[in-house]
Amino acid sequence: MQISLLVQGSPTSSRACHSALAFAQAVAESEHSLYRVFFYQEAVTIGHRYFDSPQDEPNLQSDWQQFGLTHNVELVICVSAARRRGISRANNQDTVAAGFVVSGLGQLIDAMLESDRVVSFTA
Repeated sequence: MQISLLVQGSPTSSRACHSALAFAQAVAESEHSLYRVFFYQEAVTIGHRYFDSPQDEPNLQSDWQQFGLTHNVELVICVSAARRRGISRANNQDTVAAGFVVSGLGQLIDAMLESDRVVSFTA
């Protein structure tokens, strides 16, 4: 079964990004495959170049980057939601973290069409 993830909750004030990563790791260890992870609304801040985790907490951004690289999974942050939160590649102000791709809702629709299931993680 091919699965995509829609992550909407903030990485700092909700467990959505944490739960999505745990789910993604479980999918990667199963007979199923992960097609795409789409970060939307507040979750896009995980893809900000200057996202910083407290030293006594896991580095969630780094964990997602490593997961995407290891499992060859596209980590997409929504361009509209990102721009509203100061994340952009425009005007020589590249504030997108390595390993994340900025794209539109078309990538989410593509994931819905190509996947057997889309699992959503919200607040």
